[in-house]
Amino acid sequence: MGVRNFTNTDFSKKYIQNSLSLVPGGFLIYRADESEEILFANRTLLDIFECETDEQFFEITGGTFKGLVYSEDLQDVEYSIKLQANAGGDPHDHNHYRIMTRSGKLKYVEDFGRLYDDPDEGLLYYVFVTSTHNKVDVLTGLPSRWLFMKLAEHWGQKATEDGGHPIVISFDFTGMKSYNNRMGLDAGDKILTTFAEILRNNFGSDRCSRFGEDHFYAFCDDSDSDHILDSVIIDFNTSATNAQSLPIRIGISPFNPDISMNIACNRAKAAADSLKGTQETSCARFNEIMSKSIWKREYIISHIHQAINERWVDPHYQPVVRTLNGRLCNLEALARWRDPIHGIIPPADFIPILEENGLSYKLDMYIVERVVTMLQHRLKEGLPVVPISVNISRSDFDYCDPVKLISDSCDAHDVRHNLIAVEITESALMSDQETIRTAIERFHAAGFEVWMDDFGSGYSSLNVLKDFDFDEIKIDMAFLRDFNERSRKIVTMAVKMAKSLGIHTLAEGVETEEHIDFLKSIGCERIQGYYYGKPDAITDQLQHLKQNGITFESRETATFYQKTGLLDFDSKTPLALFFFDGKCFTPIFMNSEYTKRLRLPARASRSR
Repeated sequence: MGVRNFTNTDFSKKYIQNSLSLVPGGFLIYRADESEEILFANRTLLDIFECETDEQFFEITGGTFKGLVYSEDLQDVEYSIKLQANAGGDPHDHNHYRIMTRSGKLKYVEDFGRLYDDPDEGLLYYVFVTSTHNKVDVLTGLPSRWLFMKLAEHWGQKATEDGGHPIVISFDFTGMKSYNNRMGLDAGDKILTTFAEILRNNFGSDRCSRFGEDHFYAFCDDSDSDHILDSVIIDFNTSATNAQSLPIRIGISPFNPDISMNIACNRAKAAADSLKGTQETSCARFNEIMSKSIWKREYIISHIHQAINERWVDPHYQPVVRTLNGRLCNLEALARWRDPIHGIIPPADFIPILEENGLSYKLDMYIVERVVTMLQHRLKEGLPVVPISVNISRSDFDYCDPVKLISDSCDAHDVRHNLIAVEITESALMSDQETIRTAIERFHAAGFEVWMDDFGSGYSSLNVLKDFDFDEIKIDMAFLRDFNERSRKIVTMAVKMAKSLGIHTLAEGVETEEHIDFLKSIGCERIQGYYYGKPDAITDQLQHLKQNGITFESRETATFYQKTGLLDFDSKTPLALFFFDGKCFTPIFMNSEYTKRLRLPARASRSR
């Protein structure tokens, strides 16, 4: 048998023509313009929508892609397609969303689309659609968030029709971060998997879920809730996990067809959050007083897309200064939300809400795009630039591929990868360590540095240096809030430990000159905080730096200090660092032992 030409066969053959109709999955082609007109749909796609004829399919979709997607998901899907298509590289997208069939059923589907510029028809999207498989949480094996929503909505509607009283229950642990810090992440994961098994045994395997970190949800009829919750609490307190020191906050919200399951879960979470501060397992039911306290949560969730599209959210930049030369060596990009109705919405309000609801990736990738675009402009204008760090949340990896999107964005804008550093937030380390390790490896392979944010808080302990390959740690200066001898020793040892492992150091939250002098004396390489400037819009920040005489560090200088920064300056041995320009030596750093030696009489100095 000779070698066949598999990719350039006779397209007039009947079996080739049948392929689009017989392929095991839905397939469509639609125009990539405002009309989104569907030009072709195969038989399988009509079957997915439970349609027997083209007329029926047209009746429920209007013959457009936007009519194909369930209305509540449309804005998310179109934004995701736009984001992925504009990221550069291969113009394709991958999305999950719901559709409504002809019989009124909601189905979850997964699509893979590719943009193609047809010489005759113009820009077209070729899309493969398939019903999604059931997905589970990697750590616990419980249904994932989206599957739980589907199961809960279906069961809740049926229970209501049968005269039942369906409820959603939220479970949060009090002190989980501290437990991880004391006992280690493996012990924390054991708590989570044990609790998942307890929920599975009491509610059923298809009636509970983990939304991430230590956030669990379940649903049942209200008439069964008391004895089920009693059983859950008893099982947990008598489990072999040594978890009795972890009280559970339990929130309950009714569910009815007039509200979405997402809102019901948020209300249950609000009820649980009302118990913060309690030191024993407690339960609260959602009430109208609580509804006033969660308006911001629901507002943020329902307006994040508009906030991004209309630029209510902007990146603000905070300077990072090199300790040894006082020059600008980095900037951190931080999201700031200025709402036309509610004014400034603090990051502490909107970021956790977006993370909990699987929306943080939209914010993070938007900030990345804005940062890369700004860098592109400055590079084209021949203006100085420094690397900029951007923040990535753990949940981002559940909804997109941050490594690819950031790489593609840089490539599309001709921005070097080493001009972007990725900060992994503390919450990212609370679960699924392997996902984070793999992501760090991929970021490194793509030429990006990865930094650990908030080192010294929560789980961010010396375990981080052992378990994760970070290029730099950002030390939380809350350690120096009291600025006593004990806190100084802790920070000093953290810097020494990092340097011994080849990890760079940055202190954030620096506010006083006393902090600066101390950090310089122990060899902390970079400093960030209000001492040098608060986060601000790029134009205002650059003006502030200019007024304060802080200049940009050159690329060559940065390379030099990147190498010297790993030296241990906190030494009993006299140590000094000089810069030689070919003509003369300029002192950069002298430790205390060196300056003491300089003050000795010349004879004494020679006699040693």
